[in-house]
Amino acid sequence: MNKQPEALRLAKELVSVHKGHADEGPSTFSEAAAELRRLHEANQAMLEALKIAEKQLVDLEHAASGGDDEIYVEGAIFVVREAIAKGEQQ
Repeated sequence: MNKQPEALRLAKELVSVHKGHADEGPSTFSEAAAELRRLHEANQAMLEALKIAEKQLVDLEHAASGGDDEIYVEGAIFVVREAIAKGEQQ
């Protein structure tokens, strides 16, 4: 199974297509490929930030003394974990 992120695969494909049409002058293929790579890097940075936030929320949950605060933190952990799972599927 190919583990390459879809954005990077598409960027590589765009560059390949552009090479086949190099005689047509400047192309948006290269620009699109560069933008896909940039977005992939931004997504990776956000995913790392979410993982840090998850660890901090878990620490906060352990420090919470129950009640509404703990319920709020548990909800936040759930949301962050869902976002991490979604990001790792990309």
